[in-house]
Amino acid sequence: LVAHHLVVDAHSWTILLDDLSALVAGAGDRDAPTLPRKTSSVIAWAEGLVAAAEEADVVGLRKVWAGEGPGSSTEAGAPVDRSTAGAARPDPATWSRRVEWPDVESSEFMDTVSAREGVSPQQAILAVVTTGWSRWSGTALLQVDVEGHGRDVLSGGLDVSRTVGWFTTVFPLFLDLRSGSVHDAAAAA
Repeated sequence: LVAHHLVVDAHSWTILLDDLSALVAGAGDRDAPTLPRKTSSVIAWAEGLVAAAEEADVVGLRKVWAGEGPGSSTEAGAPVDRSTAGAARPDPATWSRRVEWPDVESSEFMDTVSAREGVSPQQAILAVVTTGWSRWSGTALLQVDVEGHGRDVLSGGLDVSRTVGWFTTVFPLFLDLRSGSVHDAAAAA
């Protein structure tokens, strides 16, 4: 448990526990228990990420990743950024706003979303965040960092589905309500 999120992700625990269960269950057998095949190494995955970062379509996104795209901190900013004349502007990296929904409202929202075809819960949550940001800040653009499991299949046939490690990835996503509704923002997310 101490190692979790220091050196391995949640998916790794599934691999480790499944393998441990198979080994324990087969401990009394005459033949040695067999485990599923090995997949690509963490090093191969890292090398695959480096290669993917050099692809032309990714190179073209470097400004976006550097925070220079639409919705970046160069936009209008949050209300807390609109300080009085002469006062120092706070660092955009330190902005924080926490809002919590009661369990009942959260459940109702997720039930409503799951009833809509073509909109995932993640898309709906991002649309709600964008709408809240827009109402609070007065701007319809928002950049959020989205976390992924990091085990996406990279080109070159890399497979880390049974590799133990920490593969979490973070990438910027720009949400824009300027030309549409919350539903449009959810579908685009």
